[in-house]
Amino acid sequence: GSCSIQTCWMQLADFREVGNYLKMKHQRAMKLELDKKPAKAGNSAVNRGIIAHTLRRIAKTELIYLEDSPNYCVKNQSLGVQGTEGRECTKGDKNFSQKEKKSCRSLCNECGFRVVQKRVEVVSSCNCK
Repeated sequence: GSCSIQTCWMQLADFREVGNYLKMKHQRAMKLELDKKPAKAGNSAVNRGIIAHTLRRIAKTELIYLEDSPNYCVKNQSLGVQGTEGRECTKGDKNFSQKEKKSCRSLCNECGFRVVQKRVEVVSSCNCK
């Protein structure tokens, strides 16, 4: 006699493909606006019904969010965000790769700033004898 075995399994897509898909979903995400007023006792069932109706209209594959993300370009002490203005992207005398330079430029440009290169010469007495 003969015997045949068939094995099937699900496989994840390529990591880059998954990342690109998630990035696209993030860019197309919809903000869900909810009434932030406290619900009155008599209206709570009505409010739940409205929320349930709204959620049913959103496809399960869509990404939604409730609050805007903070602006990380500007300083926000309450969130502990330092912002990007005046930030030093690179330090020291090392040679930085093009990728590192591009990252710094990209970070500044996305926040409406530009990269300014500064070279500071420090002259000091070494008290040699």
